[in-house]
Amino acid sequence: AGRTKPGVCLRLWSREEEAFREAFDLPEIQRIDFSESLLLLKKMAVADFASFPWLDPPSQAALGHSLNLLKLLGAVDPQTEALTPLGASMLLFPLHPRLSRVLLSAAQTGVLEEAAFAAALLQEKNPFRRSDNAPLGLRESISLLQEAEQKKFDRNFCQQIGLNAASARPISKIKQTFM
Repeated sequence: AGRTKPGVCLRLWSREEEAFREAFDLPEIQRIDFSESLLLLKKMAVADFASFPWLDPPSQAALGHSLNLLKLLGAVDPQTEALTPLGASMLLFPLHPRLSRVLLSAAQTGVLEEAAFAAALLQEKNPFRRSDNAPLGLRESISLLQEAEQKKFDRNFCQQIGLNAASARPISKIKQTFM
C-alpha cells in the first residue's frame, strides 16, 4: 500500500473476509460513470475513444453507456456524435453532465436558485442535523438554507433550525458559483 520502509500493516477485515476479497481493485475508470470525462474529450475533438491513449481503457459497455447518456442529455448529437452547443454550455459547470443539464434547464424555466441549491447539496456533506432523523424534502432543505444564508450562518440560529453552519456555508458558496 505504498510503504517504502519496514513497518506495520493492519488488515481492517477478518481472515474469513480475506478469502472473498479480490486481489486488486478494478481501475476507477472501470467502476464509475465517466460521462463528464467523455464530454470533455468531445470538446477536445477526440472522435475515437477506443484509440485514445487511456492508462486503463474503459470497457466498450461503459463507453456506450456514457455516450448514450450524453446523447439523451442533448450534449452530443445523436447522429454525428459531435458536441452540441448545449454540451459546450454544460462544460461551463464543474459538475456531472446530469447536474449541469439540470442547471441549464432551470435557468430557462426560472428556478435556477432552487436547482443551484439542489446541485450544491449533492456536492457537499449533508448539513442537516435532525434529532428526529426525519428526512427533509428539497423545498424544506432549500428554505432552511436560505434562512441560514440570510442570517449569515449564525451558529446559534443554525443550531436552532437543525443545521450545521460549517457544512452549510460551502453549500451557499457553491450555489453562488452555479448561478
